[in-house]
Amino acid sequence: MGFEASGLLCLALFFLGHKYKVMNKIKILIIDDEPDLITVIKMALESNGYEVITAGSGTEGIKRASESPDLILLDAMMPGMDGYEVISKLKKNNRTKNIPIIQVTGKTNISAIEKSFSLGVRDYISKPLTQAVLFKKIRKILSL
Repeated sequence: MGFEASGLLCLALFFLGHKYKVMNKIKILIIDDEPDLITVIKMALESNGYEVITAGSGTEGIKRASESPDLILLDAMMPGMDGYEVISKLKKNNRTKNIPIIQVTGKTNISAIEKSFSLGVRDYISKPLTQAVLFKKIRKILSL
């Protein structure tokens, strides 16, 4: 096989591998009532190859969770249905109960953290968050 043929083979394998990776993108649902924060997190995740769906309220988040995300990033403090109620509802639903949740919130007191873990969150990130912490926790939860 000449150089040109082997180069084409390598290029074909690269695109096949790339296509396979795109078809198997990890989907993350962001549930937060702060549109600017959603935008920043979404851009960071998408630029790192994740598929992102968003919800601006707890009620919308529960509906979007039916789209089978691989992970949920959830704010605790939202008007209407707060993050704790969202967790409870998701954990009671057979379709969503096994989706791992990372709570992303400004609440840093120990009772808030304990409450989140007792309801079933897998991890906790305090705001303001950094990309390094966010990606480290996502990789840990998804074992990437």
